[in-house]
Amino acid sequence: MAIIMNNVSQKDKRRDLRRNQTSEEKMLWHMLRAGKTGLKWRRQVSIGAYVADFYCPSIKLVIELDGDQHLTAVEYDGVRDSYFGALGIKVIRISNKTFNGDLEIIYQKIKEHLSS
Repeated sequence: MAIIMNNVSQKDKRRDLRRNQTSEEKMLWHMLRAGKTGLKWRRQVSIGAYVADFYCPSIKLVIELDGDQHLTAVEYDGVRDSYFGALGIKVIRISNKTFNGDLEIIYQKIKEHLSS
C-alpha cells in the first residue's frame, strides 16, 4: 500500500487546520517543535485521505488531540486508525480534557511507544 503524504489536493485543508489550532494543539506543537522529545515532528500532515494532527516519520507515530467532536466520530476514527495501522503507523489518541496542557502525558505516551 502506497503512502500518499501531503496530497496537494488537501493543501488548503492542512493550512486551514494549522491556522485554526486549538489552544491544546498550539501548546503541544510548541513542545514538539522545541525538540523536547528529541524527534522531528510535523503538524497537520495528510496521510492518504486523512490529516493527522502530529506525525513523527522516523518512528511512524501519530498523535491526535481529540476534542468533543470525536465523541460522535468513533466509527470514523476507528476506520482512520485502521488505515494508519495498515501502513505501520501507530496512533496515540488523547482527549483535550485529559491532556489539559499536561505535557508529561505526551512524554509518557511517546516513551511507551518507543519501548514497545
